Amino acid sequence: MNILVIDIGTSSMRGILFTHEGKLLAEKQIFYTVSYLENSWVEQEPSDWENALYRIIKEIAGQAEKNQWDIDAITITSQRSSVIPVDKSINPLCNAIMWQDKRTNEICERLFSLNDKVFSLCGSRVNPVFSASKMTWIRENRPEIYKKTYKFLVIPDYMVYLMTGELCTDYTYGSRSLLMNIYNHEWDAELLEIFQVNKEKLCDLIEPGSICGKITKEFSELTGCPEGIPVITAGGDQQCGAIGQGVVKKGILSATAGTGGFLITATNEVPEHLEPDVICNFSSIKG
Repeated sequence: MNILVIDIGTSSMRGILFTHEGKLLAEKQIFYTVSYLENSWVEQEPSDWENALYRIIKEIAGQAEKNQWDIDAITITSQRSSVIPVDKSINPLCNAIMWQDKRTNEICERLFSLNDKVFSLCGSRVNPVFSASKMTWIRENRPEIYKKTYKFLVIPDYMVYLMTGELCTDYTYGSRSLLMNIYNHEWDAELLEIFQVNKEKLCDLIEPGSICGKITKEFSELTGCPEGIPVITAGGDQQCGAIGQGVVKKGILSATAGTGGFLITATNEVPEHLEPDVICNFSSIKG
């Protein structure tokens, strides 16, 4: 069994075709540039990821065909909290507001008094990194875009749609939104009210490791990737990185230094006395 992994980072997208045993068969990397604007705004054109996805899969599918390697599944992991509003035809309505964008500082300061309530429901404090306040900002400052928005997507949701025609998001991204209840893994009515986001504008939540859909005929014709291959959501990049560093059970700690710095450990359930100076996110390991 060979698995094509798509990894969407802040500065590039990578595709690697692995055997089931972890042997690297083929790889392709596409670099792109984030736009750093005034007032700590950070944006990127969704077409950057779309073009990179098509080029990577076309290249690796071509190598696979040449060498008679099967591609049995495609799995995707990504940066987590950047927001793309799309219309009913799933066309982006504006540039993505990136995870490191700070335009929502004022909104987050306004909601500071609700920090304890937000934390008790979703395991994270109000912070401009997470996707909810970006949706709030669009509602308050770009009402014409909010009105036209059919769904708010994070980057991997958009990539999955391009490959499969299906819309979904997994718990790892939901737990980076401030809108998903960390206990029942559903969009939370109180959190939606706090951030003034309509539930119908959010994708259905699924477990990481789930099949999102299968490669469509249209995507196959554009890339040469065989139709019908399952596309699997692996979860957010930091969650997957933690697994790669061995954080798969209690008692193991990883230190990650990248665009952001993290200390990550694992637990089987949400701690009873969770302290508000930590962030409790869903793991890429099911359950």
